[in-house]
Amino acid sequence: MKNSDATQTSFKQACYSVYQPNWMLEHGISLQNLFDRLQLCTINAVGLSLTAPAGQNNVTFISDCLENGKELLLETGLDDEDIWLTYDEFIQHQFLDTDYMIGLISKLPSAQRKNMLSQYEDFLRDIKLAC
Repeated sequence: MKNSDATQTSFKQACYSVYQPNWMLEHGISLQNLFDRLQLCTINAVGLSLTAPAGQNNVTFISDCLENGKELLLETGLDDEDIWLTYDEFIQHQFLDTDYMIGLISKLPSAQRKNMLSQYEDFLRDIKLAC
C-alpha cells in the first residue's frame, strides 16, 4: 500500500531530524558550539540590542531574533565552515542513498530503529511501484 504524501513528508522530516545531530557528531561539533554560533549569528543578524522595540511582544521579538540568527547560521555555517545539508539537499542525496540511510537509522535506539527501518522500506517499495 502506498503511503500518503503527508506520511512520507513527515517521515522525511523525521529522518532529517536524525541526520542533523548525527552530522554534528561526525564533525566533532558539540551542542555548545552550535548554541555559541547561533547566539553570535543572532546578535549579528539583529544588532547588539536584544530588547524588544516599544509595542512588540518580547516573546515574538526573541522568536524573530532566533529565526534571523538561524537563517544566518544556515548561510554561514559553523565558524564559517560547512554545516549540515539543507533539507532539500538531504532528501535529494542522503535520503535516496540506501546504504547511508540504513547506517543512519541503525544508530537509533531499538524501538525507533525498527519503526524507521520499516517506514524506509515502505518508502523504497513505493518508489519501485512508481517506476
